[in-house]
Amino acid sequence: DDGSYTEDSFKALQAAIAKAQEALETIQTEEELQKAIAELQAAIDGLLEVPKKVDTSALETLIAEAKQISNDDGSYTEDSFKALQAAIASAEATLKFYNTQDDVDKAVVSLQKAIDELVKVPVEDSKQPTKPKEGRELPETASTFYNTLLVGSILSLAGIILTIMTRRKREN
Repeated sequence: DDGSYTEDSFKALQAAIAKAQEALETIQTEEELQKAIAELQAAIDGLLEVPKKVDTSALETLIAEAKQISNDDGSYTEDSFKALQAAIASAEATLKFYNTQDDVDKAVVSLQKAIDELVKVPVEDSKQPTKPKEGRELPETASTFYNTLLVGSILSLAGIILTIMTRRKREN
């Protein structure tokens, strides 16, 4: 009577109850009693629940949001973006073929997870210019110490040569 069952199945149960109440007054054998009980049980078993209304608005909204996410600029890794596209397709299929609210809720969770798990492509450090990689590249192991040592050695050698040349001029 609260609208949980279809109108036809509820009316059939009410009729079976009325018939069973009438039979109570006329039943004389065990066989008649068992028949009345079986008819009443069949009416109870025949009750059909009214299908519950399924709210798909959250799924529809999330699908629209997910479709707005683009990877045209290469912001996301290829794998994570493909996973999102698969989740969108699955959510759209659920929207067409759902049976229960639970089906829709699971699709919302799955799609939201795919959105949350999008992985951004790491941004290169702008301080270090990217070099084209042609052939084999040597490791950058030198430091300013070796450059300073080389310049100092050259200046020392130039000083020694200058000193020797100055002494020879004086001696002559």
